[in-house]
Amino acid sequence: MLQLEAITKDAQLAGLDPNDIVRVVSVEPVGTDALTVYFKGSDGNLAEQMLLPTNRARLVIVGVSCRFQCADWAAQRDAYVPEDLLQGLRQRKRPGGSSDGVYDCFR
Repeated sequence: MLQLEAITKDAQLAGLDPNDIVRVVSVEPVGTDALTVYFKGSDGNLAEQMLLPTNRARLVIVGVSCRFQCADWAAQRDAYVPEDLLQGLRQRKRPGGSSDGVYDCFR
């Protein structure tokens, strides 16, 4: 199960929006057990959500900023991301047909 502390700026998350994978813009701790997460969906709209420990089961980190090495992250990704979701991300392309650097981590 995802630890809330693992949610960081530029993480790609499934589970915040039931119909989209979102990119975390900012994270603010709220007390000792909660976070307010500011994120953008694929439509570019900014949203926020307060997360409590009870929300952890529905969240999955599906991508990271390309500031990190993809190979270093691959083992963690494979342990937590369902294969059908990975397949969809591997096929995702940017408009114009070029691949997105974040999604290159799924190849």
